[in-house]
Amino acid sequence: MYVPVYQDLREQSENRIIGFDLMLEHLHPNRTGYFHIGKSFYEAVAASGILDHEAEYQALRSWDEYFDEMKISELDERVAYHRVRRLTGGWPFVTGLSRTAAMEAAA
Repeated sequence: MYVPVYQDLREQSENRIIGFDLMLEHLHPNRTGYFHIGKSFYEAVAASGILDHEAEYQALRSWDEYFDEMKISELDERVAYHRVRRLTGGWPFVTGLSRTAAMEAAA
């Protein structure tokens, strides 16, 4: 089964460019990015028909409700915020800072 995650993320991104609206930096999805990846997998499974005899799709809530009920505590949000700030606070995310200086600052 093919899951079009890349295409779906592009559809959700501003100007069809996957950026900070869905990613923490250039590699890791943020909360919204993970939500859309999960949605892509669900939609691919539902479209494949492999669960038709077991799944009650009509009982599902709206996607907005699922997003609002993602279980991420305020502490988790704060820890993630500080980790991303540390990760993106130096080279290669900050121009004018040498790689050596950035590595020393991160240590």
